[in-house]
Amino acid sequence: MKKILLTLGLLLVTTASAIAFTMPRWSFFPVKVYVPAGDRAEAINEALNEWSTKSNGLISFKQSKSKISANIVFEVAGDANVPGTTDIHAATTYLFKVDVILADAVGGKKLPDTRFKAAALHEIANALGLKLIEDQGYITTKNFYEQVTQPNELQDKDIEVLDKTYRETSIKDTIQKREDSKE
Repeated sequence: MKKILLTLGLLLVTTASAIAFTMPRWSFFPVKVYVPAGDRAEAINEALNEWSTKSNGLISFKQSKSKISANIVFEVAGDANVPGTTDIHAATTYLFKVDVILADAVGGKKLPDTRFKAAALHEIANALGLKLIEDQGYITTKNFYEQVTQPNELQDKDIEVLDKTYRETSIKDTIQKREDSKE
């Protein structure tokens, strides 16, 4: 009888956790990131630093020298239809690997540095599992690439979305700061 009650309790907690999060989240920080060398690496690193700094220490990233050991892997593609895409790999409610592809050019035209960084900021929001908003004019806008004017820095509303995802939900209790050994 105890095993049945324990199993039912575990199922109830698991179901409640799944309902609480519509998108998977990271359960640990710092998240290891791989940024390829090249002329766009600086913009990607600036975007990562902006998210980390403006989160007031809630989220953090650590550079990885290897794609294999990284949790978020950035790639810079030549020419594409959109400035960025994110491919999320998750187990139930937790992320374990995210691939972010950022385009160097769209439609044969090289993206200006500010637009490339804006795309990086938006794709990092996706990589963090943030629930995107309908409001226009923000990095976390659902239809970011369709906006007439795309912001190129985080605003208070973007940080509110981050806070709702990580600070204001019970996941904050499960986030662990992990000590990684040197690579």
